[in-house]
Amino acid sequence: VVTVVQHDLENDPDILSIVATSAALTLSGVPFMGPVGGARVGYINGEYVLNPHVDEMQESKLDLVVAGTADAVLMVESAKDPRDFTAPDYSALEAEMLKIVEGELRDAYKITDKQKRYAAVDAVKAKVKAAFAPAEGEEAKYTSEQIGTVFKELQAKVVRWNILDTGSRIDGRDLKTVRKIVSEVGVLPRTHGSALFTRGETQALVVATLGTGEDEQYVDSLTGMYKEKFLLHYN
Repeated sequence: VVTVVQHDLENDPDILSIVATSAALTLSGVPFMGPVGGARVGYINGEYVLNPHVDEMQESKLDLVVAGTADAVLMVESAKDPRDFTAPDYSALEAEMLKIVEGELRDAYKITDKQKRYAAVDAVKAKVKAAFAPAEGEEAKYTSEQIGTVFKELQAKVVRWNILDTGSRIDGRDLKTVRKIVSEVGVLPRTHGSALFTRGETQALVVATLGTGEDEQYVDSLTGMYKEKFLLHYN
């Protein structure tokens, strides 16, 4: 956990926290494939600016954060002003793919058992990859990224087609039936409170621990001190 001790209100502490965490891990001796560095890039008045100040970011048309080692990029996050964009036309690739696996993909999504359905879809995906794999010495007609993108879009379309054709959803339910929901409380004998929520094949186990005012969490934020009396931990 990285804690901001003080803030000059000019430099955003999030980038420095990447460097500080990397330095701490490197000095600690724990197994760590570092060190790691991070930087923010803005675009202001037609120029790229490295680690712009907080007030400069208000004028930036780009917010790009990059973290990585000396050998590789580990993470990239970016945001910018909206711009006009024309999506690529993959209709020809989709038509070719439909000729090869439409029937098998439709059948796969009629399997109500989730694990069996996943296995069937994976088999169809493998067939697609094999069908579009170039012969030795030839250049691929489509990239693996294009094939993956179109196959994912085709999966969504097949699910919709099956629903419209049959009136049955992916797990066999009709259009009005919700998944069976079961809630149980007191499932763990030695906790202050516990509950098990089940919806179809999805489950969530919740455990509650009660405390006093002394257990409240003091939060020293950049805007001042406050206390948090409800703490939620989840994964």
